[in-house]
Amino acid sequence: MRSRPRIRPPSLALLLVLPLASCGDAPESEPEGDAPQEMVEAPAPALPEQLPVARQPSIPPPSAHIALNPGVYQADGITLGLSALRFELELPASGVSAEGSYEVINGVLQLTATAGETGDVGFPLECRLSRAGPSIALEDTEPGACGPLAGSLIQRDTRPGALDAD
Repeated sequence: MRSRPRIRPPSLALLLVLPLASCGDAPESEPEGDAPQEMVEAPAPALPEQLPVARQPSIPPPSAHIALNPGVYQADGITLGLSALRFELELPASGVSAEGSYEVINGVLQLTATAGETGDVGFPLECRLSRAGPSIALEDTEPGACGPLAGSLIQRDTRPGALDAD
C-alpha cells in the first residue's frame, strides 16, 4: 500500500500575513501608474499632562530659610529667649512677660503663650522671618499677626553667658 502524503492545515501565522482584500476594506480604485505611494507618519502620541498636585506648599527658596538657634535674641525693648521649642518673651512696653512653645515652619515663627502675662497682646503670634544683614526681621504674615514684634530687627546675643539656661 501506498501512503498518502500528509497535508497540514495552514498555520495561524500564515493566515495573518495574507492580504485582507476580501474584507471590503480595500479601496475601490488603485492609483494609476507606477507612482510610489508616500508613507504618512502618524502624529506622535501626546504626552500625558502633569498630574495636579493636591496642594502646593508655599516654601521659600533655600536662601530665605532662617534658622533660629537656641539662645537669647534682643532688639529695642524686646528680649526673646529660645530653648528646646520653648520661648520666653519680655516686652515691658506692652506689659508682656510670657512663655510657651514656638515653632518655625517655612520661614514663619509662631509663638503660643502658655503662661505669664500677655497684656493686650493676642497670642499666638505669627511672624515671617527674613534676613536683614546680621539681624533677623520679624514681619506680619497677615495684618496684626505678629503683634508688637512686627517690624523689629532682632539679633542673637553671643556674649559668653548669654546662652546659660535659667
